[in-house]
Amino acid sequence: MREVERLHAGHTYNEIACELKYKYYMRVEDVDGAFQILGWHPSVYRFMLCHWYDTELPLEDQDRENTLYVHVFGDFGTQPMPFHWDRFYWCVKGMARSVGALTSPMPHFVDDCALIGRRKRRIDRGGDRMRRFLRRLGIIWKKLKAREAARVQLVLGLWWDSIERTRTLEQPKLEQYLDNLRSTISSRAITLKEMQVLSGQVQRAALTMPARSVVFLAGILSLMKGLTLPWQKRRITARVRSDLRAVLHMLEENQGRGYFSYDQFGVAPWVATDSAKDGHRAGGGFFTEDGIYGAWKFGTSDSKRPIDYLEGKSVLIAAQYLGHTWYRKIVPLLIDNTAFQLSLVKGRSKAERLNELLRDLFYLSVKHHCIFRPTWIATDDNVFADALSRAQWPRFFEAVAAEPSFTGIRPHWSGVGSPPGEDQLL
Repeated sequence: MREVERLHAGHTYNEIACELKYKYYMRVEDVDGAFQILGWHPSVYRFMLCHWYDTELPLEDQDRENTLYVHVFGDFGTQPMPFHWDRFYWCVKGMARSVGALTSPMPHFVDDCALIGRRKRRIDRGGDRMRRFLRRLGIIWKKLKAREAARVQLVLGLWWDSIERTRTLEQPKLEQYLDNLRSTISSRAITLKEMQVLSGQVQRAALTMPARSVVFLAGILSLMKGLTLPWQKRRITARVRSDLRAVLHMLEENQGRGYFSYDQFGVAPWVATDSAKDGHRAGGGFFTEDGIYGAWKFGTSDSKRPIDYLEGKSVLIAAQYLGHTWYRKIVPLLIDNTAFQLSLVKGRSKAERLNELLRDLFYLSVKHHCIFRPTWIATDDNVFADALSRAQWPRFFEAVAAEPSFTGIRPHWSGVGSPPGEDQLL
C-alpha cells in the first residue's frame, strides 16, 4: 500500500506540473477529518471491536475496562485508507463537475487539494462554490488551512512558482535532507528504517533536479531487498555512497530549487560530439551549430578505456566548455554511439563507467540550468566532430566550407586542446 501511495503522489506532482501553466494561479484547500468520512462495511465490524472504559464516567469511578466499542469509520492509523479515500474523492470530484460546482482542474493527494486556473478571482470563487457543494455532502474544507489563489504557492511540501516555472523545497526540509545525506555518506551501515526515510527524501529532492534523477534511488532500493524489520542493517556499498554523494552535490548546487516545466526554455544550437580510438591515438571533438568547435587528445589513462566511455567523455568535455552559454536552454546533443546516447536518455547504465559520466552531466545540468536532449546521429553524417576527433583539420574545414547552411559562418576556436595555426582558420 505504501508503494501505491507513492505512485499516487508522483501522479499528483505530474498533474500539477501539467496544469500549472505560465502565470496561472493555484489555491490550496485541506479536507477536515477525511478518513472519518468513510464508513466500514458492516461485514468487517467484528474486526473493529475494542474493550475500553466508559467515556461518559469519570476514570476514578472505574476500576477496569467495561464497555465494548466498534470502529464504524476509518481513521488515520489504518494503512489502506489513503487509497480508499482517493477512489472516493475521485467520484466526488466527478459529481462536482457534473453539476458545475467544479470547473477548474483540481489535483489532489489524499486530503490536500489544489485548484488551478488563469484568473485569481475565478479560482477563489470556484473554491468557495466547491466548498459549499462539499458541505452539503458532509465533507468540510478547513478554513484555517485554506490559502487564496497565488502564483507562488506551497503544495505538498514544495513552493510552486508559475512564472519562474520552478518548485522549491521548504528551507527546513532542505536542511534536513542535506544533514541526513551527509550523515549517511559518512556512515558504514544503515538500517531499514533509515533507508525508508532516506529513499523518501531522495525521491522528493529529485523533483527539484533534471528528469530521471530519481535513478539515484536504485542503489538504496537494492539494499532494502530482503529486509523486513526496521532495525535490520546493511553495509553501505560504494555504489550507494557515490549515488548519494551525487544527490548531495546537486542539492547543494540548486539549493532545493528546480524546474517543473521547460516551456519557457529556449533551444540551444545543436552540439555534435565524437571520439575516435586506434592503436596510435585516442581523441575527441565537438562542433556546434553556430560554429564553435574543439578537439583534444585523451591522456594515457583515458586512452585505455572502452570507446563508449570516450564518447561520453567527449560529451562531458563539451558541456564543461559550453555550459555557461546554455542557461535556461534545451540542448540537442548529437551522439553517434548508441550505448552512451541511450544511457543518457534513460539516465542510467548497467556499466558503472558510464554512470560516472552521467552523474557529472546531471550536475552540470543543474549548475547551468539546462536540459540535455540526446539524439543519435549516423557516423557518416557526423562528419565535423568525426574529423575533429581524428585531428584531420583539412577534412574538417573542407566539410564546413561544403555545407550550405554554414555559409557566412566562420568557425571559431573554443579553447579546448591545441588550436591549428591562424592560416588554417582563414
